[in-house]
Amino acid sequence: MLENLARVLQLNPVERIQLFRLARREPVIDPTPQREIVSPRFQRMLDQSDIMPSLVMGRRWDVLGWNRVVRAFFLDFEQVPPDERNMVWLLFTHPALRSLLVDWSTRAQDTLARFRADYGRYAGDSHFVQLVDRLNAVSPEFAQWWPRHDVLPMSEGCAQYNHPLVGRMVVDHMTFSVVDNPELRVVAWLPEASSMKKMRKVIAAFRGGAGTHRVSSPASAAKRARTTSFPLPATNGKSQSGLTSQE
Repeated sequence: MLENLARVLQLNPVERIQLFRLARREPVIDPTPQREIVSPRFQRMLDQSDIMPSLVMGRRWDVLGWNRVVRAFFLDFEQVPPDERNMVWLLFTHPALRSLLVDWSTRAQDTLARFRADYGRYAGDSHFVQLVDRLNAVSPEFAQWWPRHDVLPMSEGCAQYNHPLVGRMVVDHMTFSVVDNPELRVVAWLPEASSMKKMRKVIAAFRGGAGTHRVSSPASAAKRARTTSFPLPATNGKSQSGLTSQE
């Protein structure tokens, strides 16, 4: 029956999977999920990149680990309160990311479609529910777009950024899964040749004490956000090693 419905609706592969998950035809929550951790060994791997911004996300898109380069280019996560280190939360609540991302509205809706696929996979997970409730309370755009049903897969691509230090940049992005714990993902950005010098300038300025791309939540959003907190996963422990590209 579901196959026939998917065929009639002309669903793509990602939408077909989402349909079956929503119909509960497969387990959507692992009763014993692995701990979301970034080991010292894994962190050293991130730190070895001196030109490629990289971070590690958990299943709910919490930011668990990062390197210095992503702090310089994208966001200084060390300056973000721990309960706000979530990629979807940051995208919808921090004004600095709106100016950094060219065509923020399109990028935000695409990101939400990818997050929605994970939300469906972990249907009923209280951590997802709490995050969505918080976002609905503080972001009019999230509240408007969340009820939609479109989903997208994690994929590689190219996007434009408007960095406050060097202006327009063209940067590729890729997502990899961690073999030891597939719920962890590594997101990496690689500047195109035309933007390589700009990326090096951004990094050099950050290391020199200037050009730190820090953001702070608006006071009102922060106040409302902290009325409902959610626990964050640990960021140290067992090693996570192998990577698999997600396209």
